[in-house]
Amino acid sequence: MELLFGDAALAELCSSQHRLSVRYGAVAARSMCARFHEVEAAASPSELARLPHLALREVAPSPATVSVVLVDGHRLVLRAI
Repeated sequence: MELLFGDAALAELCSSQHRLSVRYGAVAARSMCARFHEVEAAASPSELARLPHLALREVAPSPATVSVVLVDGHRLVLRAI
């Protein structure tokens, strides 16, 4: 899947382990980057459901919107476009 972000500032933050580290700490930043890579490697949300540590949860049926656990209660919301 391709990750697109709601705005440039969020894209910049999530594209930089250093920026994530400054904001959330080094350990959390490494976990977040690993989760972003797992999401990008998946062909579809159904593949994400096979990874229990992501705790995939449906947010809305239309447009298809799900969320996955990043770290420390933070979730990444994914919406089909």
